[in-house]
Amino acid sequence: MSDTIPTSLPTNLAEARVAAAVDAGLSVEEIAAMFEVAGSEEAAMASLDDSVTRLGEVQRAKAELRQVPPTQLRGALELRASTLRAATA
Repeated sequence: MSDTIPTSLPTNLAEARVAAAVDAGLSVEEIAAMFEVAGSEEAAMASLDDSVTRLGEVQRAKAELRQVPPTQLRGALELRASTLRAATA
């Protein structure tokens, strides 16, 4: 907490909170960065939802691959390997 007496009083609650945060040792830039992070919650939730959906797809694909006969797996792996080699050539 600052020991200095403020020369002006905040005109609203938001200014008072910013002043308190600055008094607590946070810069205005740090506070602005926190607002930026806090405002990204909706995007973070959408990204998490997409990731959970993708994880479900990955788990289903792995479960299905466990059911594929070995000869078919070999053929698919050979095809994938040749495709990857062609892409990097």
